[in-house]
Amino acid sequence: MPENQANFVAQRISNPFLQTPAPKLDDIEYMIQAANRAPDHGNLSPFRFIVVNTEHLEQLGELFLKASANDLNPLQSEKILNMPKRAPMVIISIVSFTPHPKAPKSEQLITAGLAVHQLCLAAKEIGFDSMWRTGALAYNQNLFSLLNLAQNEEITGFIYIGTAFKTKKSPPTKNVSHLYSTFGEHDE
Repeated sequence: MPENQANFVAQRISNPFLQTPAPKLDDIEYMIQAANRAPDHGNLSPFRFIVVNTEHLEQLGELFLKASANDLNPLQSEKILNMPKRAPMVIISIVSFTPHPKAPKSEQLITAGLAVHQLCLAAKEIGFDSMWRTGALAYNQNLFSLLNLAQNEEITGFIYIGTAFKTKKSPPTKNVSHLYSTFGEHDE
């Protein structure tokens, strides 16, 4: 593997500092193609995405507010309304569970997560940064209903995508030797 490709993947970070421009339709299709290459036991593609373009971010904020508690103060309401505006595009990632004899729900959820990661890597490859967010709204049944999710679907995250206006400082490289072991070798 060329060194620049290895560095690209090993140095990926989320970036919350996003502005226009957002990906165009051909960019989105490329990112979804990359997402569809995630490891997928059973070839189920147990995921889908809802793309929210800049002109619909305010509507998404209104759905966020509608799905939230009714006893919010004005500052809390304003914060929720503005959440989608942290980037020029939000892609809502959804896991779609399918009964399968060899691919349990846990594997399908992993595949959906890997699809999001692939999407974020593809976005970076074509010049966009991203931030994968969850929070209480990702688990909010009211929002599931407002987005017309099927009974077998759940939100896996809100992917904020745009052009970086500021580079987030990379965390220091960590020693990873404690994260793996070699089978068959024993410490004496």
